[in-house]
Amino acid sequence: MIVAGVLGAAVPARGASTNGTDRTKLGQLERKVALQGAHVQALVAQSNAASEKLAGIRIEIAFEHDKLAKDNRLVTRANHDLGRLAVADYVSQAAGNSSSITSFSSSSDVASQIAKQEYLGVAGGQIDQSIANLAALQHRALVIKGLLQVRERAVAATLTLATSTNSAAQQALNAVDASLSRLSARVLAQISAANARASAAKDKIAESSLASQQRSTLHQSASSAPVALNANVTPGTYENPLRSIGGLVAQRIDQGVDFQGFGPLYAVGDGVVLSTYNAGWPGGTYISYRLTDGPAAGLVAYAAEDIYPRVQIGQAVNAQTVIGEMYEGSAGIETGWAEPSGDGVTMASEYGQFGGSNSTAFGFNFSQFLGSLGADGGIMQNSSPSGSLPSGWPTF
Repeated sequence: MIVAGVLGAAVPARGASTNGTDRTKLGQLERKVALQGAHVQALVAQSNAASEKLAGIRIEIAFEHDKLAKDNRLVTRANHDLGRLAVADYVSQAAGNSSSITSFSSSSDVASQIAKQEYLGVAGGQIDQSIANLAALQHRALVIKGLLQVRERAVAATLTLATSTNSAAQQALNAVDASLSRLSARVLAQISAANARASAAKDKIAESSLASQQRSTLHQSASSAPVALNANVTPGTYENPLRSIGGLVAQRIDQGVDFQGFGPLYAVGDGVVLSTYNAGWPGGTYISYRLTDGPAAGLVAYAAEDIYPRVQIGQAVNAQTVIGEMYEGSAGIETGWAEPSGDGVTMASEYGQFGGSNSTAFGFNFSQFLGSLGADGGIMQNSSPSGSLPSGWPTF
């Protein structure tokens, strides 16, 4: 069967797709394949019937030709026998011999004359009848042959049409099969992407839960004050977190400090990771970690946007830890001070200092912090920072 295997092509279950339009297209394609298959089956059946009919007609033609040949042989034999009898009679008369025919030669015998005339009439009638039969048979054969030839041409035309239509239907089925394969691949990709998103969402829920537990365990004082500074400050070791970034370009100071470039991004110093993801930031990356020693112990630093995270919530880090890989995205990165929970809100936003593009007091402070470590500071957007720092906030 021409369409065998087309409908058996592997396609995803309709219920698995989250795209209503693709499910509709799949249904339309399947119905189109079924209709094309039924059409091709009908054409094949028509072609087979036409072939059988053509074979029957050819058998009829052969039969009529055999019959005509037999009739011709019978007429020829009859004419030959009659001619031979006439010649024999003529010879017998010339020799004066008596025969069944020469017995009619005496004109004095009225009965013989009558018999002779009857014989000659019969003989002549047989010849005439034989000739008439022959002509009739030949005419009949010509008529039959002509009719059969017309029928044969009609059946041949039907076969040609069926073959042409069959080919067109097969091409249509091939096109449908190709479309179905492409659509199936796209739907499978969408299902795979949906599964990946679902898995990522589960991971983020687990991550968020772990972050909450970690914050609750490590920073019980975060709920009572916007900043919890460590009263027992240790010297600590801070290093420039941007020291290995290629093509580094410092940009504006806003909530934090913006940069462009690519390469490994380090933690500023010793600390504990609080989060790695927040959907509200471009690219979804928001890595925050609470510093555990040095002048900024207790403060939470963040690095967000075009970064591939390399750490996990609860992980201890230090100045030698790569917290993420900065890639050359459209947003670049922003790094600065986060509010104590580290869940995606900056200190500048928490204190209402940021209006969309201005330089804030917290952003300017973090820029000075980076400068003290040997990194380039950011670019001020206004003559003086918006807002002020809380009492006891470290300066650099």
